[in-house]
Amino acid sequence: MFEPEPSFFHDLVASSASGRGLSDISRVYLAGLLQEMVDRAPDLDRPVCLRVLGPIRADRALVLKEAGDASLFLSGFFPERGRRLGLAPSYYAALGRSAYGELSVRWFRRSPLGPVYGELARSFPLLQVTLREARESCASGPHGTASWVEEWLLGPRG
Repeated sequence: MFEPEPSFFHDLVASSASGRGLSDISRVYLAGLLQEMVDRAPDLDRPVCLRVLGPIRADRALVLKEAGDASLFLSGFFPERGRRLGLAPSYYAALGRSAYGELSVRWFRRSPLGPVYGELARSFPLLQVTLREARESCASGPHGTASWVEEWLLGPRG
């Protein structure tokens, strides 16, 4: 199992975002998102729309964050998973931008996170490209990194 050093994703995102004009907060968010995905191994085959339309939960903000994060991760790091389900990256971009945009509006005056989510919504296509490049760097990296990417792509072997 791939267990990255604490700085691995920060370094990966920094090198992948180089020259793209991403803000520090966007780079930190992407690195945190990648670390979260490794730590909790979400079900990547479950359609994002079902996460949003699933059981009504009291915390709409959490549902929106999960939808935005899943859309960004799938469309940026694993676009072939969406294609396998018949979904274009533009579907994930629209869903993710919408989720982050709504979070921005909900939290704009009540939390310092409002502007962060606004930036994520505006920068979504650039974030997708950065994650694709990060994935390519992982796939051509050391054995442990490449194996981790392969495991995500192919699913567990058993």
